[in-house]
Amino acid sequence: MLLRKIMTDMPETERARWAVVRLDKYETLPGLVLAADVDAGTATMRTRGPDEVAQDGTRTPTFKDVGYALGAGSIAIVGR
Repeated sequence: MLLRKIMTDMPETERARWAVVRLDKYETLPGLVLAADVDAGTATMRTRGPDEVAQDGTRTPTFKDVGYALGAGSIAIVGR
């Protein structure tokens, strides 16, 4: 049975087991699932942003949260 919702209070290890697929293009949304709701057609994904470069040349990775509102029935949550 597939999930209908992923909530932010779920452990990251559990959320990492799942991917969100757009059903109009059959493409996986990029990033780690933070929250998703199949019935509402919404998802929030954490994606890798550009590295911050300090003056000494060290790089620090950054992340950004991207929201999708594709409409009811437009996404599916599937196992990775």
